[in-house]
Amino acid sequence: QNPEVLSALLEKMGGRQRLERCFGVLLAGIPLAQQPEGEKQLTEVLSLTKGVIPAVRYRTFIGEHASASAIAAVLAVEFVRSGCLPSELCGGRSVHLDGKGVLLVGLGKTVTAMEILPGSSSPATGD
Repeated sequence: QNPEVLSALLEKMGGRQRLERCFGVLLAGIPLAQQPEGEKQLTEVLSLTKGVIPAVRYRTFIGEHASASAIAAVLAVEFVRSGCLPSELCGGRSVHLDGKGVLLVGLGKTVTAMEILPGSSSPATGD
């Protein structure tokens, strides 16, 4: 894997300032088979945002199956609509989005990103 691909993707999405301004949570999907590489990539994303955006590993509650990312996208839309994530998904504390969106990322062998923003009619994607 090209180590620059993740930073290039995030930069194309507007860089650290836009990520912090637009997103209240990062939903990260790391397939179990790609855990070491995905965790390294997640650490890179979190270091870019300096820990300002909390991360939730959605496969821990959705499961390890082919449609996990699709389910996570539906949940992200619901989280943006309701304005928060349930405390059960966030280590016992609720995450309030405060009018911000959700950044859904797939990490591991393939890196993907989808923005779910309030008031948008369709999500923007970047690969």
